[in-house]
Amino acid sequence: PGCAILTEHDTACGYQTRKIVLGEGIASGAVIYKGNIYLGVSGAGEADLKDEKGNVVGQKTDNIIVITPNKNKTGAHEAAPSGNNTIPTTMIP
Repeated sequence: PGCAILTEHDTACGYQTRKIVLGEGIASGAVIYKGNIYLGVSGAGEADLKDEKGNVVGQKTDNIIVITPNKNKTGAHEAAPSGNNTIPTTMIP
C-alpha cells in the first residue's frame, strides 16, 4: 500500500507551508470544518500525526484523521485575519 500525504500551501504565493505523512492507505479529500481539517483514510489504526519538524499536528483514530491547520505563514507575509491562510491538499505517491 501507498502512503498518504497532506500538504498545506500559502494562499498568497502557493508555497508549501507544511507536509504531514498520514500513513498507509488512501486519503479522501480534505474538509475544513470549525477550524480543523478532517480526512477519511483507508486502513484502521490510531496514531499521533506529526509534521516534517516532528510537531504533533493531528490524530488518526480508526479511519478518521483530524488535523489542526497551520495558522502561521512562512516568509514575510502577514497572517490572514481569519487565521485560515493555508490550503490543504492530499497526495498519494
